[in-house]
Parts: sequence; C-alpha cells; structure tokens
Amino acid sequence: MSKVVSCLIVGMFLCLTVARAQEAKPAAPVAAKAETKSNTTESPVSIYGSITGRVVSEDGPLPFVSITVLPVSNNNRNPGTSFRNVTTDAEGNFKVDGLRASAWQVLPSAQGYVVESTNDEAASPYFRIGEAATIRMVKGGVITGRVLNSVGEPLIAVPVSVQYVRDAQGRPASGGGTGGGFQTDDRGVYRIYGLQPGSYVVSAGRTGGGGGPGGGRLSPYEGDVPTYFPTATRDTAVEVSVSSGSETAGIDIQYRGNKGRAISGKITGATTDANARGFGSPGGGPGGISVTLTHAATGSMFNRTFVQSRNGTNTYALYGVPDGEYEVTAERNSPADNDAASAPRRVVVTGRDVTGIDLVLMPLASVQARLQLETENKEIKCETKRKAAFEEQLFVLQPEAESGSTQRQNIRRPIFDNHLGAPNRAGEMSFRNLNVGRYQLLTKLLDDNWYIRSITMPGAPVKATAKAPAKATTIDVARNGLNLRSGDKLTGVTVKVSEGAATVKGKVKAEENNSLPPMLRVYLVPIEKERADDVLRYAETGVSTDGAFSLGHLAPGKYWLTTRIEIDDAQKKIHDNAERAKLRREAEVANVVVELQACQQLTNYEVQLKK
Repeated sequence: MSKVVSCLIVGMFLCLTVARAQEAKPAAPVAAKAETKSNTTESPVSIYGSITGRVVSEDGPLPFVSITVLPVSNNNRNPGTSFRNVTTDAEGNFKVDGLRASAWQVLPSAQGYVVESTNDEAASPYFRIGEAATIRMVKGGVITGRVLNSVGEPLIAVPVSVQYVRDAQGRPASGGGTGGGFQTDDRGVYRIYGLQPGSYVVSAGRTGGGGGPGGGRLSPYEGDVPTYFPTATRDTAVEVSVSSGSETAGIDIQYRGNKGRAISGKITGATTDANARGFGSPGGGPGGISVTLTHAATGSMFNRTFVQSRNGTNTYALYGVPDGEYEVTAERNSPADNDAASAPRRVVVTGRDVTGIDLVLMPLASVQARLQLETENKEIKCETKRKAAFEEQLFVLQPEAESGSTQRQNIRRPIFDNHLGAPNRAGEMSFRNLNVGRYQLLTKLLDDNWYIRSITMPGAPVKATAKAPAKATTIDVARNGLNLRSGDKLTGVTVKVSEGAATVKGKVKAEENNSLPPMLRVYLVPIEKERADDVLRYAETGVSTDGAFSLGHLAPGKYWLTTRIEIDDAQKKIHDNAERAKLRREAEVANVVVELQACQQLTNYEVQLKK
C-alpha cells in the first residue's frame, strides 16, 4: 500500500491523501521471446476497465460521499468532458465502470470532511483502471470570530476569506489556495468550515476579486483595503493554526476600512483572437483577457479583474490595493489553444494610485513530444497481469523558478491547464500555453516496470567541412531542459522508456533518543563514472515523519545511497552541474552501496542516519 497526495485548488486549497492497492505488482523478470521490432511506437494495449475504492474516516466507512473521477486528457484544454460521478454505498464503497485506459483523478466530496493529508512524495495522485483507492477523510477544521469596527460594533455582510499558507507539517502550502464566499451575519459573526489542517491567514474585506469597475459585485466595503487578523496588513498578518475536527474560535478582526489605491494601465500586443469569446468580447476581439495582481512577498493572488474594451483600447484597473510590492500580469484565454500572456511587472504602491502599468501580451509556446517503449534487452519482461498502455502514463513540464521572482510561474494558470501531458495510443503528447522560461520534463505517473532511458530532441546540425560531411546532433533534454521563448512551437522531443525498472522502499532511522530532522531527503547516485552527468540515473524523494521513503522507476545498476536536509528544490539541484558534483562527492564518501537488478523490488531497506 502506498499513500497518495494530490493538491487541488477549488475555491480553496485542498490536499488529497489516498491509499493505492495495485492489481498487479511487478516481480522478478521472466524470459520472453525475442521481438523483431527495436521499439514500440504504439501503445501495447487499448483497454477499458473500472476503478474501485472505499472512503473511510476515523469512525469507520463514510457512506453517501460524492466521488468524481476525472481523466487527464491529451488535450488539456478540456479534460473534464468525460468525467464520471458516483456515490459511495452504506459501507463507503464505490465502483466506476467503463473507463478507458488513462490517468484518472479520484476526487471525493463530503460536507464537513477533507481528505487526510500526508507528506509521502513517492505516491502518485492518479489512478489507472484495475486499481483500488482507499480514501481516508477527516473532519475539517473551523475558524470562527467576529468583524468589528474601531469602536467595537459588529459589521454586517463583510466578506471574509482565508488563505492556506502552511500545511500540518509546517511546509509552505503549494499554490496558496484562497477560500472565499463567507461573510458576517447580523451579529458580525463569521464561521468558515471544512478546512484542511494547517495554518491560515484570515482577512475581512474583498480579496481576489475585481474591485470597482470591471470587477465583482459591489458592496459597501468595495474599494477598502482588506484587514487581516487581528488588525493588520498582509505583511504583518498573524497565522491561525487549524487542526482536524477542531474549532479555532475568537479570531476577531478589527476592521480598518481604509480606502486602497488603484493600479491601472493598458493591454497591448496579442490582444485579439477571432475565436475568442468571453469577458468584454461579445463577438471576438480581446475576449477572456484578465489581469492578476500577486503579492510579491508571498506569491499569493491578491486581486483579479477583467479587461474592458473601449473604442478599440483595452484598459484595466485594480482597486482597493494597499501599500506594498506586487507583480501584475495579464493573460488572454482562447478556446483555440493560442493563449497569450504578459511578463510580470513589479509595482510598488506607496500612498497613491499607480498609473501607466502597461502590459504586452505575447503568444505562449507549445511543445510536442513522443513516448517510445524500447525493447533493447528482449529477455527482460517484468511479471504483470496486464500490459501498460501509453494513455495511462503522465508527464509534466515543470517551469524552473526565475531568479528575482517570487512566483514559480509567470502566470498562475487555470487548474486544468497545468502543463500536464498524457500520451495518446501512438505515444504523442502535447504541452500548450507555456510561458517564457526554462522547463524540465518530468514524470507524474509511469508504469511501475518502466524507467526513462533518455529524453532528447534534434539539435542544430554540424556544418560540412572539407574534411567531414554534415552531422546531425542531439540535445539531452533531461540534462539541459527546454528553453522556451514567446510563440515557440517545439517538436521532436522523444521520451524513451525501457522495461525492467527496480524499486527501493525502506525507512531512515535516527540515532538512539533522537528524532529525524525535517526536510530530510534520500538520494540515489549512480556509481558508474560514465553516468555522472546522466541526470535520469539520479533519484530523490522526501522522508515521511515515520522515516518511510520509496524510490521507483530505477534503472538496473549500482548506486550510492545518501541523505540530505534540503530546503530548496531538490530536483533543481540534480540538474545543476556544480550541485550534482557536490552530491556525488558526498555520496561517495558515505559509500552506502545499493545494487539493483532488473524488476527487483527491494523492500524494508534500513538507512541509519548519522550525524
């Protein structure tokens, strides 16, 4: 059994914890007849099946829970067209039949409950047909209090929002989800329920909406600067801790009611699209252009508005902005998959409106890739009950954080447009609407028996000389990443996988009378010198609070195993030449050798942590 973590923002931030039961586990390799083809260019199978599961709480099975099963589509513009809804029975069981081969998300919804979170990074938040999900839900936490004016009188119908800033383990919450839609009653009391355990900041007044002209609905508090608990700005807000099933009361906010400033400007560049329909565009034109204001220090969205077109000029204004430092970005959404976005502009508000913050929309980039299953060693076939399908695999183009920017991405893309790529039966996958920057192609879901051999694309050919003919070149995408410019349409990226992957599962044990440090990670480093710069042979994962770790999709071979406390992005350090060399030296000194055979499942492996 392995736990599964998925983080989803739907109005507010939720973290999913699911346990997966595999229908078939890989075993030792078995002999196979030689095949005539050197690689498979089409999915080995095309099948339909079901996903089963059970929803439980600390009190037992949870009946009548709504379950949504959602596929990850190769066309990530509209992945929800074939979702399914079912309800658990009296014993908390559910079954969804007639599902095609795909990577599926299983999303439960039960009033007053949230899905138990975990810090197990090795598990996947996606399921394949034939698998069973055990979903563990806990009672959500509650934050309640009053909103009062400067003389202690209750304020009625004040919007109240919470922002998830840290999980239960104290780690920064990915995405910084915001939950709104709550307001005070006639006694000035608010109550926000169904909260994931962790830390929040609570604010009174509108945040995340348009504010003023072009924004959301008007209210008596429109244009006011939000007041954060207890009576603070966002920079000085006090975090509120929430536990599962508990109520955190007395979170009273003294509402300041200060009027905020405005940030305004024009939108130029790729503003039009003949296929666009949306805000401000009843018949094409700039439809769907939105402007987002992000708090520079925290990376959380503070405000959003939609562009109004007047006499052919696209203008925007964001109201109710307190003093501080922000980033402003614009994006244009189009159903034709030719979205556009601006680079972020840094804005400092100090006591007055800021005008002339013009944003230039530039076409977004796309990447076309292809998955290939190699059969180089025809004798290696891991034992399994059914063959994997290309459509069940899942990849992600992960942007590297830009230096000097607090945001992991220039634009916070919509939830279903998150750079995921699911191959079709021929192995083809697309990544669309990508911002300018450097990306790494990583796996999100890969068959347990497969490992990645290479990720490459054609490079610029070497020109012919008097002594040598022209020569084709290949770029190592796994090592160098993909550098995307505005409007780039990259093709020819090839991901080659092979059968025979190994797995290592175990526990890290601290010295006697000591506990494991937070942010601890386990690394596997290839021993062979010729693999020193092959980033695909490096593996890393986090260690859970009980010391457990799991590493999968490993190529057969010899490795050094080592541990590190990592605060920063561990994957980024593997791709950095200097950091990778440093990691290799540390692993060589520790000299903990692990040798893995094809299809091997090494379990109960113990690692003794030393000072």
